[in-house]
Amino acid sequence: MVTTVDNRCWAVLLNARDCPNPARLDEMRGVLDALMWQLGNLTTDWPILSAFRDE
Repeated sequence: MVTTVDNRCWAVLLNARDCPNPARLDEMRGVLDALMWQLGNLTTDWPILSAFRDE
């Protein structure tokens, strides 16, 4: 989950089995983190209202 300094938020949820190689998990986390930051920076039309709070 990420909340940026300019109040953008996103989360990634995955369903997977345990991996016997922790280095592969670290690599996957890094790739997913980079992908989400890239997508977050490309997104220009963020919703104004939160789906989880009354505003």
